[in-house]
Amino acid sequence: MAYGTRKRRGIYCIETGGWYGDADRTSVRPLLQLLEDLYGAPYVHRDAATKEELFHYLTKWKSFDPRDYPILYLGFHGSEGGNIRLENMDGEEDWVDHNDLKDRLGPSCTNRLVHFGSCGSLTGVDWGGFLQQTGATAVSGYDKNVDFGESAAFELLYLADLQYHYGKSLTSTVASTVHSNMTDEGSACYGLSSHLGFLMHVGE
Repeated sequence: MAYGTRKRRGIYCIETGGWYGDADRTSVRPLLQLLEDLYGAPYVHRDAATKEELFHYLTKWKSFDPRDYPILYLGFHGSEGGNIRLENMDGEEDWVDHNDLKDRLGPSCTNRLVHFGSCGSLTGVDWGGFLQQTGATAVSGYDKNVDFGESAAFELLYLADLQYHYGKSLTSTVASTVHSNMTDEGSACYGLSSHLGFLMHVGE
């Protein structure tokens, strides 16, 4: 991959409060720390177990300058239809879908990218409406169930590549370039992105 001048595009990560139970320590935080150590990419990491916590942190993310933290990384269990799994206040399973996220984010995502680090969330949705209403540069994720370790390895490469290319703003040109670097046959990342079912939809 040919890189231009390195730029730092911050990552705002909201992650499930427990991937595999309350005592489980699985987390994407070490991945974010490695990206900061290697590329100088700043990050914010927040745990969200409930819908209310998720919406609270989405509001916080919207308040940042998009040039500082343009990447929203949602680390949750998921399913098709842009769904991510949370809990309600009684500890019972609760779900947020792409329409909930679209309404919550509103037209706040210009020069921003939303990444679903979750199984299958990119399937079964016409993402054009999401991109149009939110103004997001792009939305990305997977159309298959993914292994945590494999997706973490891919996301290290993906989020690192987002640190480069054509200035600091996360434009559609940047997103399209990164998409090609991840998915074009012959690229170093093609095999893993294909195996995981990585998808990116870029706005106009």
